[in-house]
Amino acid sequence: MVDIRETLEGAAFGTTDGIICALGTVIGAAAATGSSSLAIIAGVLAGVSNSFANGIGIYVSQAAERGVQKAKVAEGEKTHVHTVQENIITAVASFSASILVSLLMVAPFTALPISTAMFASFLIGIVFLFVLGAYTAKISKESVLSHGIQYSLLGVSGAIIGYIVGEQLRFLMV
Repeated sequence: MVDIRETLEGAAFGTTDGIICALGTVIGAAAATGSSSLAIIAGVLAGVSNSFANGIGIYVSQAAERGVQKAKVAEGEKTHVHTVQENIITAVASFSASILVSLLMVAPFTALPISTAMFASFLIGIVFLFVLGAYTAKISKESVLSHGIQYSLLGVSGAIIGYIVGEQLRFLMV
């Protein structure tokens, strides 16, 4: 039986990384090109690639952790050993969360003017990150507000870096 908390790790990782990567990509591409179409293309490509990387990365990480856990058990320590099934479920959760939020960050560019789409993606991403941070803090009995703000600031950083890089690339394209 798989503990649902095991999937939270993958979903939280995929959501956080997916939002930060997608925000940086779509806002950077929009700033660089001034084109919603190119922001969508860049966002979808980065989202798909990043989602596979997240799923594979967390699977490999947990497989390595499983090896450490098995060694600890062999030494007599009582610890939970991840099953291969748990590792797969965590990887799927990470991939799924990452692809969903990546597409969510791209969605405003399909219907809104580019500057409005940039703001909408930014706002959606920051709100999602705040909620995720608050939720993980609640589970660990830590400060909901502090964690929400910390997670949001990670997204703000990704968006700002993407925008700055996009602006610099725009000047190189001229």
